[in-house]
Amino acid sequence: MQNMKTMIGLLMLAWLFISPISPAGAGALLQDLENALMCKCDDKCGKVLINCTCSTSDKTRGTFTKMLESGLTVEQIIKMQVHKYGETVLSAPTK
Repeated sequence: MQNMKTMIGLLMLAWLFISPISPAGAGALLQDLENALMCKCDDKCGKVLINCTCSTSDKTRGTFTKMLESGLTVEQIIKMQVHKYGETVLSAPTK
């Protein structure tokens, strides 16, 4: 019986590490992305995503939320954005 409880506990712990992020958990990670990346709106506002209120920034936030919920990490999404737009998409230059 004790072995069964141990096994169930380990399975539940493993589930936490492999399950996608919940929508509620994506909020803090989304803020990390918004602080790390520039808005890529058509009018080239030059704002960090967290400070932009254009319709493009709203769409970008929605896309990033879905990506986080699917299991992608902040680092993976940033790398994807750098691959797509170059390092100019970063709010702070790399060293």
